[in-house]
Amino acid sequence: MPTHTSLQGSSSAINIDRISNPYDYNETYSYQRDCRSLRQLFMRFNKYKIPTNLLSCMRKFQIAVIGYNKDGCTEHARNIAFEVGKEIAISGSILICGGLGGVMEAACRGAKTNGGMTLGIIPQEAFSFANEFCDIVICTGIGFARDFIVATSADGIIAVGGGVGTLIELGVGYITRKRMVVVSGSGGVSEIYGGKFLDERNTVPLIIAKDAHSAVEIILNRKQDENQNS
Repeated sequence: MPTHTSLQGSSSAINIDRISNPYDYNETYSYQRDCRSLRQLFMRFNKYKIPTNLLSCMRKFQIAVIGYNKDGCTEHARNIAFEVGKEIAISGSILICGGLGGVMEAACRGAKTNGGMTLGIIPQEAFSFANEFCDIVICTGIGFARDFIVATSADGIIAVGGGVGTLIELGVGYITRKRMVVVSGSGGVSEIYGGKFLDERNTVPLIIAKDAHSAVEIILNRKQDENQNS
């Protein structure tokens, strides 16, 4: 693929240099903006044969944040979750979570404060149960079986503290081979299983990140690895 390309047909050429390596953490904002421009160009000038690998950039990364619910959440975990949500927003990714309180609410608030998009997948049937920082609410009505949907809908998973519900989501991520990261010092099952495999198959490790920025960067680097190997 050329390292320097432009598409003509609009009021100005769209430079897509960065799309040859779109997963650089510090360039994601520009990359997502290029994707929106490409989408608009494609819709307006469908005579252009845009390569499939360029069209694939239109889907944003989806990063799940899991952890303590409202009752078990510590103030320290809330602060970490807020920073994780902030970093997800800065990266241009979509934040996915269980949509309720505790770590989920704090992460959504961090993302919304920084212009991000949030999606809450809640166990109840009514929208009103979701925290106020969810842009999109999926009412599953299936109880805590929704943990499976949260984990499988993500490109990567970041855990902040958490109990058995978080462990279930990590287990689903383990089976489906998601990249999973736990934030150091956040407590709960994240602290217990961080740096380990969940069983003897040694499928995927729970990677320990020192802070929120590192956690998101690790997830995005997984996408870079997949892009290079495709």
